[in-house]
Amino acid sequence: MRIVVDTNVLISGMFWGEGPPQQIIQAWLCGKVTVVASREILDEYRGVTARLSARKKLDVSKLLERLLMLVHFILPADLPAPVCSDSSDDKFIAAAFSGRAKYLVTGDKALLKVKRFRQTVITTPTSFCRIAKLS
Repeated sequence: MRIVVDTNVLISGMFWGEGPPQQIIQAWLCGKVTVVASREILDEYRGVTARLSARKKLDVSKLLERLLMLVHFILPADLPAPVCSDSSDDKFIAAAFSGRAKYLVTGDKALLKVKRFRQTVITTPTSFCRIAKLS
């Protein structure tokens, strides 16, 4: 199943205990899901994890690189118009569209308000884990 993982889900899964984001990370590592992402998303993953690693004094660089090696890299299509009320989140929608992702998994309220973009359902980590039977 092809999915896009928002940065907030990645960060939650890497830095904070048990729960749906961590289950998604495990499914990603085990090949149960295929994560699609653009260069812009990968750059955001790296930047945010580096800043948080320094602040929390926790090195997750090896885990991040393992995850990124498994990413299906795509070149995102230009969206005809802004989709999300926070235009900085449109990169996730563009990646989902170009990568033919079935789900965009996020905790971002602005993205969740969109609910769906063409073939992609925008859902929370908890709902995705239930749908994908990860728990």
